[in-house]
Amino acid sequence: MSFSTFASLKPQNVIFIWKSESPEVLQSTLDAIKKAIPSATNVHFEFLEELSRSARTPASYQLIILSQSIPIDPRVLFFSLKCLAKQGIVAWPAGNGLERGTRDKIVLSGLSLNSENVDGFVLVEKQFEVGSTTRLKGKGLDASKGNTGAKNKVWKLDLTGSDEDLIDTDTLLTKEDMERPSAESLKAVCGPNSGRKKACKNCTCGLAEELDNGGTPTGGGVKSSCGSCYLGDAFRCSTCPYLGMPPFKPGQVVKIDADS
Repeated sequence: MSFSTFASLKPQNVIFIWKSESPEVLQSTLDAIKKAIPSATNVHFEFLEELSRSARTPASYQLIILSQSIPIDPRVLFFSLKCLAKQGIVAWPAGNGLERGTRDKIVLSGLSLNSENVDGFVLVEKQFEVGSTTRLKGKGLDASKGNTGAKNKVWKLDLTGSDEDLIDTDTLLTKEDMERPSAESLKAVCGPNSGRKKACKNCTCGLAEELDNGGTPTGGGVKSSCGSCYLGDAFRCSTCPYLGMPPFKPGQVVKIDADS
């Protein structure tokens, strides 16, 4: 792997991404980069599996070199997009060129394919700065004055004389809906406080299991068969006797104060 190819780029900050190389190979790689690229004053090494945790300064590196064991995958592309400065280069040693799928990954990541074979390297370039903007040009658009063509057609909702049936929101709630429920209406028809001695059909409050095991309803020791009744209505079954009651602690006897 010859790094003299990149001397003409005069990069100051360089990253080498490695995967399975030994410490001796990494040391010789560092020496080779510094010898081949005199302008590289800062050379950093990044382990592939730690790229997501890297704290390198964004948009500050002119060159990122991948070892031969590194694939072009989303981790590498995202890291390169974040760390490369504008017109920075990612160099991937792939002398046989790129497969179609790899080429698509590069384009979709926001990077651009610079060259498929420069001394055995595939060069990928970052051609913009993150956060930069540009004006779209097209038919009826002017780069300095915006849209100079016909006035934009805006969708308008004209309800004048419309036959559409609209719902009057004031009629959604009736007087009965606004009345405070009575203590009697809130009383559970089954469950710990119901006083029932026989379980309902398709019982879900645990009373049936307690009776099957020879127990006697205690009014406060009924266990939930699903185990999530105490969490609130969002976690309760459609036939749960606790529906409408506030969340409570497991095993707690729920009492509702009609005056509160």
